[in-house]
Amino acid sequence: MLLRLVGKLRSSISLVIAPTAFEDSRLGWACPKYIPEDVLSSVEDMGKAEVKEKLKNQVVGIDPGSGLMQHSELMIQTEYPELEGYTLIEGSGPMMLGALKRAIARNEWIVTTNWAPDISWASVSKAAGGPGLRWLDEPKKILGGEEFVSVIVGRKFYEDLPSDITGFLSRMWFDMDEILAMMAYVIGGLTTEEVVEKYIEDNSSKINYWKTGKISS
Repeated sequence: MLLRLVGKLRSSISLVIAPTAFEDSRLGWACPKYIPEDVLSSVEDMGKAEVKEKLKNQVVGIDPGSGLMQHSELMIQTEYPELEGYTLIEGSGPMMLGALKRAIARNEWIVTTNWAPDISWASVSKAAGGPGLRWLDEPKKILGGEEFVSVIVGRKFYEDLPSDITGFLSRMWFDMDEILAMMAYVIGGLTTEEVVEKYIEDNSSKINYWKTGKISS
């Protein structure tokens, strides 16, 4: 869907798409890693009696009306018979994170609607003292698969930029773990400016490549 939309935009507004800025972005349902994967690895496993009981027939969601919630409701109502009897709990991003943290503190089972990158992954990561999260497999791909983020620039604007700026945009790339680590630093109390300074200090060779196109030896 995203690629079709971008294609239409490119034909109506002259656009330049720089290489991917980061990968592994996605929407889905997630659970804490302490839940045994041999018991719950996919949304279809949520139909098991023991899993239903542990999850209290609930999926903790976010803002009503969001695309993630609309498609999650579709999964429950029509696409996965195994999810019959489940209720999708409406709320917000912060409310979902609060429910996730409370469940983890009690070592309870929970499944949430989620996306990456999101602060919830950093908040309960092993680096933050939590168990970490994992995605549940969703075979029908109602919520899509792995996605990516690219830099999109108007062609005229792109052509007017100095070559060192366009080169920088074409080489800039982040690892998902780096993004989540930066979120964790913010959770830990650093300002966004301090996080940027830390990233630059810790990744000087990488940023030099973005700027010059030269790989440091």
